Amino acid sequence: MCSGRYWYVSNVAAHNGADAGGTAGQQRTRPLLTTLQAVTNSAVGDTIVYLEGHNESIASAITTVTARHFISEGTAATRAQLQSSAAGQAVFAAVMTRAMFENISFKAGVASNATTALSISAATEQVDVVDCTFEIGAGATQAVLLGAGMFDANFKDCTFTNVATTPATRPASAITAAGAIAGLLSLDTVTFDGGTVGWTAPALNLNGGAVSGLLGIDVDLLRDSDIFVATGSVYRFYKRNSTGSAVMEFTA
Repeated sequence: MCSGRYWYVSNVAAHNGADAGGTAGQQRTRPLLTTLQAVTNSAVGDTIVYLEGHNESIASAITTVTARHFISEGTAATRAQLQSSAAGQAVFAAVMTRAMFENISFKAGVASNATTALSISAATEQVDVVDCTFEIGAGATQAVLLGAGMFDANFKDCTFTNVATTPATRPASAITAAGAIAGLLSLDTVTFDGGTVGWTAPALNLNGGAVSGLLGIDVDLLRDSDIFVATGSVYRFYKRNSTGSAVMEFTA
């Protein structure tokens, strides 16, 4: 959890958001318009608050996200929706130590591409993702990419849903590891849903290298959502529902 200044973001017309530097965005009645401006104005330990109804297409990845708490007001359809609008472009790239994302909907990218919602940097420590939803669209590689050698990524009350509609454009995975994970990867009440066409690879694909600690509690593996954990991994994994999925391949 971050503590510090609060920065408000909204592109809802009634909120009259406008981007500016300095201290602009610290009043909820005068929010910033974009995530990039909020990251630029903020500092380590600050919180970026999306007002209810914010819906943003991001053409250039937000980079070097360190020790900031991104949280949205609202519930279900009214909470912030973020998506990539450029082919092959992440929403947040270079997610680093002590970043937190809470109550945000990451929508499938506008273009059919290898969009990644969150790309967590190598050797990063303590990234928390809470109560977020991820759509994985046609041709996507994954929603979350875990950097090699990262420590302690925690996902709680999150849902990953494949929204592709044709087998030829099935996405690969929901979460992929680029290499070995040196610390804990925790999945607490997380759902992987393969939708109507499934995946081309395991939904949770940790074949990049050994995971020092995988803890899965009440994980749903739905509709062709399988998992793969590499040789040498240490894990405890408790699935809650595996309707339409058959493979839990642990090669440790």
